[in-house]
Amino acid sequence: VLVVAPGLAAVSVLAACESGPSKAELEAQRLADDFGVSMTPVRDSLNRLAGEGLVILRPGEGYRVPRLSEKNVRDMFALSDIVLAAALTDCPNDMPGQNEDMRGGTYADRIAALFHQIALAFGNERLLEVVDGLSVRLHVLRLIEPSVIESANSELARLESKWNRRDHGLGQALADYHRCRIELAETLVARLS
Repeated sequence: VLVVAPGLAAVSVLAACESGPSKAELEAQRLADDFGVSMTPVRDSLNRLAGEGLVILRPGEGYRVPRLSEKNVRDMFALSDIVLAAALTDCPNDMPGQNEDMRGGTYADRIAALFHQIALAFGNERLLEVVDGLSVRLHVLRLIEPSVIESANSELARLESKWNRRDHGLGQALADYHRCRIELAETLVARLS
């Protein structure tokens, strides 16, 4: 995000999102203090996030993380499905160095890493930005998915395995993953409250 403070924007949004589903306020000064940087990179990051729709800027009110609505969640999972399906259509079958072991991270981090790898393999920077942006916004939901979806961890292990083997069934498995979450959007959003 920034040369001075890489990852600051995503971490800031995640910190606010994890505090709850309501319009979490992002205080630039507090974030600057938390990250040990000046206000300039924080404001730059927040302005960029506002441009990407990840935060809302209201003059006189400051920056806020928009509330996740059921419709918004369904739309994001549907977009993720479409974008990843497009990436898989032209994804090379043999890509050395792309089979990183992701099993050491949290469920949410592993999903984000898997989807990042798929988008990266496609070779389109805009598509990669969309996938990574969706991962930032959906992170808070992915944190609770295993408590809502009993098979979430085993499903993730299957997705990772299919990706590592370049299994042709990965496209259908990803479609099933997204369809399940679209159907459970109401439950996922309710769990945030």
